[in-house]
Amino acid sequence: MKKQSNDPQVKNANKIKLALGGAIFCAISTAVVSLLVDSESLSFLVDVIVALALAFGVWKKSRVCAILLFVYFIISKLLQFSENPQSIASSIYLSIFLLFSFWQGIMGTFGYHRQKKLERHQPINTEPVEAVHS
Repeated sequence: MKKQSNDPQVKNANKIKLALGGAIFCAISTAVVSLLVDSESLSFLVDVIVALALAFGVWKKSRVCAILLFVYFIISKLLQFSENPQSIASSIYLSIFLLFSFWQGIMGTFGYHRQKKLERHQPINTEPVEAVHS
């Protein structure tokens, strides 16, 4: 079992990676399912491009992209469920997990920037180091 780190930067990085993985999964699964269901239409490419662009933004630790990814996912799921109510039963658990992962992305990006701000404002220790004599 992997040991959990108490380092806030490691925790933030893991949250960001979770959201990044979720966004990449959404983009790939959207592309695959869309090609299998309707290979003539390329309208799904908009969803794939948006998901990948927002994933890139989250990878670059953008708070705005993390929030937009979360909101975009909610809107796309609401539209999907309104057009096809039967899809709720088959995808509710995956949707909840992805929503959780995107929320973690928000928490990770905000935590990353909060930690960087704290590090910038910490005083640098300029005291001379005393030599230890035996």
